[in-house]
Amino acid sequence: MEEFQQKKLKRSNLILIMCLFIPVLGYSQLQKKGLKTPFESPVAFSTFNSEGFYKIEEFLPKGYVKNASVDYTSYIQNCLDNNKKIILPDFPVLITGIYPPSNSIIYFQKNSKLVLEPTSKETYHIIGLHGVENVKIYNANLYGDRDQHKGTKGEWGFGIDIRKSSNIIIENSHIENTWGDGINITESSIGLVINKKSNINTNNISINNIYINNVRRNGISITGGTNVSVTNANINNVYGTMPQSGIDIEGYGNSTLKNILLNNININNAHIGIDFHLAAFSKKDNEKSVDVTINKLKVYNSNYGVYIAGFKDQKNSWKITGSFSLSNFETNNVTKPFGKVKTFNKYPKVTISNYNFIKQGKSFRNNEKLLLENVQDISGLKY
Repeated sequence: MEEFQQKKLKRSNLILIMCLFIPVLGYSQLQKKGLKTPFESPVAFSTFNSEGFYKIEEFLPKGYVKNASVDYTSYIQNCLDNNKKIILPDFPVLITGIYPPSNSIIYFQKNSKLVLEPTSKETYHIIGLHGVENVKIYNANLYGDRDQHKGTKGEWGFGIDIRKSSNIIIENSHIENTWGDGINITESSIGLVINKKSNINTNNISINNIYINNVRRNGISITGGTNVSVTNANINNVYGTMPQSGIDIEGYGNSTLKNILLNNININNAHIGIDFHLAAFSKKDNEKSVDVTINKLKVYNSNYGVYIAGFKDQKNSWKITGSFSLSNFETNNVTKPFGKVKTFNKYPKVTISNYNFIKQGKSFRNNEKLLLENVQDISGLKY
């Protein structure tokens, strides 16, 4: 399900595919909006030396407001385009989306916040990193328009959209209320707002200390990239449009998924904790090797802990090589801790070690029989 390039083409086929390969949503914690979460730890704050940095206030018009009631997008973008090191105002600012250039360093202060002006657009990027290199963003505080969105279509309103970019560092971020994903990481060039002919491969993406809440599609989507790491993530209340995953790892077309590392990930109140979807890699003319490692994963109050989606087993389908490794995996009040479907045998090698399923206050650990009992398994495969 690559983002908006499929929104008008073959829409009916897309809906059919979703119905076939994503578990049907019945009663779940998803019906409880804003469910109380155990993962409310405040995001750390990066201190900084302001020497050599430009303050956005110097670029705002005279008599500027400090209550996010006036759109200052053009002023902020002008500052970004002319200065590589900037500090955002210590108050909320209304925008329609900004696009930092290469070699930018952006700091948010304690009270800084970028608030998206409500829109009817199917697609938006509060911060778009499009065809750029060497960008660092610290203390980002982003607030989308989910509760004020003016339309009903689309699912591609992103907090941070990383697209055809490399050497990106996102530290200590807080993202809420987006129409689509909190963060989207992709190799697709479709939808580039700047550097539309970028030949940069999505590579060396580091996201550390992130809080995501009340997003409509996925907390984080990783649909392409090499050397992508997400560390210390608290993702809460993901519901509204499928797949409703804490983190969605999904290949498509010519994308790659190499050296994807997730560490210390906490997910609460989502349809699926981690959704692993590689249907596009199954074609014989698109042979792929995938490398995904997850350590310290907690999924609470959800339908699935980890779900491995299937795909139609056609004669030209190809086994995907590589590995999917999951260790130190805990679920609490999760209907199915691990789920997979019948074409699971086409996937890379899957290993699960050191798990703990908590149901009705009881803990069940590291037992092969228990694992199999808690798998939605129609493949007949053994571990």
